[in-house]
Amino acid sequence: MEAVNALVKAGRTSMSSGDYGTAKSRFDEAVSDLPPGEAKFTAQTFAEIAEGYYDGYKRAPTSADGLESVKQSQRSAQEAIRNDSQDARPHYTLSKIYNDFEKPDLAQGELEQAVKLDPNNYLYAYELGKAYYRVKKFPEAQRAFESITVKLNPKYEPAFFNLGMTYRAMRNDQAALGAFGGAIRIKPDYVRAHVESAAIYAARADSAAAIKSYQTALSFEPDNATALKGLGVVQSAAGRSAEAEKAFERAFALAPDAATSYNLAKVKYDLGKAAEALPYAKKAVELAPSVSLYQYQLGLTAEKAGDVDTALLAYAKSAELDKRAVDPRVNLGRLYLESGFSDKALAILEEAYRIDPRSLETNNNLANAYGAKGLLDKSIFHYEAALALSPRDATIRLNLARAYVQSGAMPKAKDTYIEILKLAPATWDAMFELGKVYVALGDAPSAKKTLTDLLAKKPDFKSRAEAETMLAGL
Repeated sequence: MEAVNALVKAGRTSMSSGDYGTAKSRFDEAVSDLPPGEAKFTAQTFAEIAEGYYDGYKRAPTSADGLESVKQSQRSAQEAIRNDSQDARPHYTLSKIYNDFEKPDLAQGELEQAVKLDPNNYLYAYELGKAYYRVKKFPEAQRAFESITVKLNPKYEPAFFNLGMTYRAMRNDQAALGAFGGAIRIKPDYVRAHVESAAIYAARADSAAAIKSYQTALSFEPDNATALKGLGVVQSAAGRSAEAEKAFERAFALAPDAATSYNLAKVKYDLGKAAEALPYAKKAVELAPSVSLYQYQLGLTAEKAGDVDTALLAYAKSAELDKRAVDPRVNLGRLYLESGFSDKALAILEEAYRIDPRSLETNNNLANAYGAKGLLDKSIFHYEAALALSPRDATIRLNLARAYVQSGAMPKAKDTYIEILKLAPATWDAMFELGKVYVALGDAPSAKKTLTDLLAKKPDFKSRAEAETMLAGL
């Protein structure tokens, strides 16, 4: 038996150095020298040989020797089981082979058998938990991992981490935090546990806790791109845009993917750095051209940077990609209107209105577009709708007042101008236009008082000469 063990050991040594031919010769010699009538020893020998061949496969899994090794590993494991059905090790070896070849159900079955035969082996229980997780059997995975954290090896931090991931899959974030905390207590520099904890805090809108967890992860692993991206997202949501910008810049240097490009573009845009943001917005669209949100951010950034043509194309593409997106349609319609294409503006803004009739921006811009076309009744309708959505918006109210003037509804215009001045007394244009409305209504005393007050409060008013001429005629 000692000679057989020595041959197996020599074979595994040769295999570990990549000498497949010598390893196979030693294993074959060991099998030839097996003593008759020793089933358990024979099973143990085949189990060792199976592991040796599996090591050879993992060294070079795509090579001819590697592929032959995995076949020999499987045969040896099955021979071990044939000689001793109570040995757990060959089942474990087979589970690894089946996992490598994407056969999770077979792997699970072998691990279940290994755990049944050796219930105190925490590594078997751990791998079984992972196998259950892989096929979405989360309650079973939970029990497997908890058998380790509670009994088999409470100092094994990967079991706590995977238990946390299982709880997350089961939507039990509080329990997940506890499990991740267990992993961190054992191994304070368990970066993934800190990152996953941060993600839970972020989902709960607990930005302080999320930032702390991400920063702890980065203190151990400064170039962890996942932590940097998560940190940037949380800081941006918390209004800490300058800090978020730094986090995203570091993340982009490590992993310049579409999402990071978008986030960096957005935070720079939010900071008023449109020119700096534009290359990143373009990069996001280049990497993921079918994401409506990325196209929309490119439109915003390009418009702010003065590149109207790019903005128009991006807004149009964003709207095309998302049939329910209102914002790109509103901005596209507004740009068409500002460029003098009122028919195009109306078409796209009416589309936005059909999607969301209660959109403030849609109603306001649609009112502008109808006004440009001289369709005053429709213009007034949409200004009134916008005002109902934002009653204290002086700009919308001013636009409505002017639409009333254009349509000849002077009493309504008067009342609307008066409301504007109650909300924003320093709206000088409204005061001037109210004076003109009083003139049109034949109310000379009110016109005189309004225009006199205007010139007294705003001596440098841009239309002072016209106001003085009107006063002289009263």
